[in-house]
Amino acid sequence: YAITQDMRLDLLVTGICVERSGDSVAAIFRIKLVAASHSIGAARIDTLWKETARPQRRFLGIAAMPDNQFLVARQGPDLSSFVDPDTRVLRFGSDGGFITPVGDLVTRTGSGITDINQPTGLARFPNSRDFILLQSSVGVAYGAIYMVYQSNAEFEGWVPKYDPARQDQRFVDFVRPNRFVRPEGVVVDGKRGDIFIADAAQDSIFKFDNQGRFRSESFGLSRSGGRMVRPSGVAFFDRTLYVLDSQTSRILRFRLSTDF
Repeated sequence: YAITQDMRLDLLVTGICVERSGDSVAAIFRIKLVAASHSIGAARIDTLWKETARPQRRFLGIAAMPDNQFLVARQGPDLSSFVDPDTRVLRFGSDGGFITPVGDLVTRTGSGITDINQPTGLARFPNSRDFILLQSSVGVAYGAIYMVYQSNAEFEGWVPKYDPARQDQRFVDFVRPNRFVRPEGVVVDGKRGDIFIADAAQDSIFKFDNQGRFRSESFGLSRSGGRMVRPSGVAFFDRTLYVLDSQTSRILRFRLSTDF
């Protein structure tokens, strides 16, 4: 479902494994690339975590932190529990041990900026603990939530970068309600801070600058010459945007101009 690489160059992957009972359960794996000289076929795979008791849960996003801790976005059908609802963002240690849910995000339907219902993706900002969580628009107003990390004597955790409840941030483009339908991929240009979000349901790539402003360079089906149908993943390297299209099973490459 999702993949990231930590600072040790190990791959962290979310997917499913089949139990002896026959249940397919969500799991988190570590692929130890360095020990195998980066030969993925020969690398050892460790299972770090399994949702054995709740087989309907799935991990749809993962992001490694600079200290090799990592966050995972979990989705499932049961949101009724006050203690452990299916939908959560979970924090794990560098050893793969569970630490705590990210309590700064609230599991529920609603119109608040931190309300989460059906997460679809997760990405971290380069050289930072800040992250963006993506989610389906079902039951919520905001399909992309930009969270920034804070740590001081009184608080340690994440807060929204843009909060429409604040008068000075109400009209920031990034937090326009109901902009997204089903965003599934997000990546950040580490040099300029631009954010690219792939919305699979709208056949579009949305671009925002580092101030949260929507950019006209955003594009979709028509501007891609009809090649991009259902963009579900994005990656960025050397002024090139790579887009995974889950409808056509292709990876598209877009070379970005200086002004893009």
